[in-house]
Amino acid sequence: MWWLSGRVLRACTAAIRLKQLDENLNVCVLEKGSEVGAHILSGAVFDPIALTELLPDWRERGAPLDCAVREDRLWFLGKQRQFNLPVPPGFHNQGNYIISLGRLCRWLAEQAEGLGVEIYAGFAATEVLYDAQGAVMGVATGDMGIGRNGEATANHQPGIELHARQTLFAEGARGSLSKQVIARFALDRDACPPTYGLGIKEIWEVPPQQHQESLAVHTLGLPLDSRTYGGGFIYHAAQNRIAIGLIVGLDYRNPYLSPFEEMQRFKTHPAVRPMLQNGRRIAYGARVISEGGLQSLPQLCFDGGALIGDAAGFLNMSRLKGSHTAIKSGMLAAEAVCEALSRQSVRAETYPHAFAQSWLYRELHAARNIRPAFRCGLYLGSAYAALEQYLLKGRAPWTFRHHRSDARSLNKAADSRPIAYPRRRHTHLQPQRQRVSCQPCPRRKPARSPCFGQPPAGNRSQCPRIRLARNTLLSGGRVRNHRTRRQKTTAHQRRQLHSLQNLRHQRPHRQHHMDVSRRRERPNYGAM
Repeated sequence: MWWLSGRVLRACTAAIRLKQLDENLNVCVLEKGSEVGAHILSGAVFDPIALTELLPDWRERGAPLDCAVREDRLWFLGKQRQFNLPVPPGFHNQGNYIISLGRLCRWLAEQAEGLGVEIYAGFAATEVLYDAQGAVMGVATGDMGIGRNGEATANHQPGIELHARQTLFAEGARGSLSKQVIARFALDRDACPPTYGLGIKEIWEVPPQQHQESLAVHTLGLPLDSRTYGGGFIYHAAQNRIAIGLIVGLDYRNPYLSPFEEMQRFKTHPAVRPMLQNGRRIAYGARVISEGGLQSLPQLCFDGGALIGDAAGFLNMSRLKGSHTAIKSGMLAAEAVCEALSRQSVRAETYPHAFAQSWLYRELHAARNIRPAFRCGLYLGSAYAALEQYLLKGRAPWTFRHHRSDARSLNKAADSRPIAYPRRRHTHLQPQRQRVSCQPCPRRKPARSPCFGQPPAGNRSQCPRIRLARNTLLSGGRVRNHRTRRQKTTAHQRRQLHSLQNLRHQRPHRQHHMDVSRRRERPNYGAM
C-alpha cells in the first residue's frame, strides 16, 4: 500500500488512520520537500474537531496547539481607517487555535512513523503508473542528476517506480498528478468549473507592546475594489509573531491587478501598519487555494486510487479554513480504502457515500452559496452572506453554480483601466539599494573629478562613479532626466560620453577611494 503526498498534513492523517485500522498494511508517504513540512507556510487558525476524532489524546501526546483564539474581529477597511463589523458565525473561532502548520505537520509525521509508516522526504512523484486495465498502479519519482541542458550528468540517478494497490493523491490545489487523473477518468464531468484564489502570507516578528496574542482579525474592503473577491487576515500567534496575508480571487476582471502589489497596499493601510511597526519579516510565501466548494468537487474515487484534501477541493471559504476538512477527508478515504482492500476491490466505492454522511458534507453544503454570491460584487455578496448565515443557516432550497472558469472572467487590457500602484519605497520591507561614489581622499590634495575632462592614465573602468555616469548617459545621444523626462543631450554631454567610453582600459586614480552612501528615498508607501 503506497501513499502519495504533496501535502503531508492530509497524507499523514490518512496513513495514521490506515495503521489504526490494520497495522499489517504497508503504508508509504512521499513528501516532495526536503523535509516534512518544508512546503508549509506557518500561521493559521485551526479547528481541532477532526484531530480529536483521529487522536483523542492529542493534548497528552504534546500536539503543538498552544495558542487558543480569545478574540475575533471583522474589519471593513476604508481609505484612512477601519470599521468594526459584527463577526459572522463562520468567523467565530472560540475553541480554535492559532498554530504553526509546519510544526503540526512534523508532529503528525512523528505519530505516523511511530505506527510504522514509511515517510520519504525529498522525492517528488512526476508520473502516474497504470496497469493493463487502465487502473492506477502507483507512481514514479523524477530523475536526479539532470543538467541544465536536460541531459544526464555524472550524478544521474533514474527515478523509482512505486507500485501499490491503492494510491491516494494529496497534492493540494492544482496538483500536477491530480490534474492528470481527473482528466483521464473524467472525474469533473458533472461538477462546476473550479475557481481558485491566490493567498499571500507573511510571518512577522514584532515588538511585544504591539502584539496581542490570541487575536484573529479578518478584513474586507481595501485594498481590493468592490468587484474583486478577496480579503485579508491577521493572526497574532505566540512568541510575538503575526501571520498576515491577503487572498485574491483569481476571477478578477482587471488584467492590470497585481496580487503582490495589493498585498503591499494592505500592509501599509493605516489600520494595519501600526501592528507591523518596527517589526521584521521572517518568512513569506504564496499558494493557490480551491474556492469552488461543494459545487466544484469532482468524483472522489477511481480505479486504483482517490483524491483527498485540496486535490479534490475540500475547503470551506466561509470560514477560511481547510486543514480540518483535509484531515477528515483523509480519514474517510483511509476507511474506504481499508474496506476495499479487505474485499479485494480496485475501487474504494464507499468513499463518496461516507463523505455524504459525514459532518464534512454538511459543513460544505451549508456554505455552498456564499462564494458564488460574490460574483455580484462585495456589497451584494456580503448582504447575501449575512442572509445565509444568520437567517437561512445554510438551509436554502437553491444552489448557486459556478458558470465559468476564472480565465473567462478576465477582461481585455484595452477595455480595462490600468492601476497606478505607488512605487515601492526603500524601507525595511526590502533591502535598500546602495550606490558607490568616488570622493577625494581627505588626506591628499583633491584632484579633478575623473568623470569629466581628460582622465589620468590607467584603467578607470571599475571606478564606481564612472559606472554610475555610464548608466545615466544612454547611447543614441540621449540622457535620462530622473525628475522629469528624457531630454536631448548637449555637445558637452556627448563629449562626456565619448570620454567615458575611452576609460575602458585605464586604471583608477590612486587619490580617490570608494565611499558608500544611500540613495535618497522617494515618497511612497511609507516606512513601517
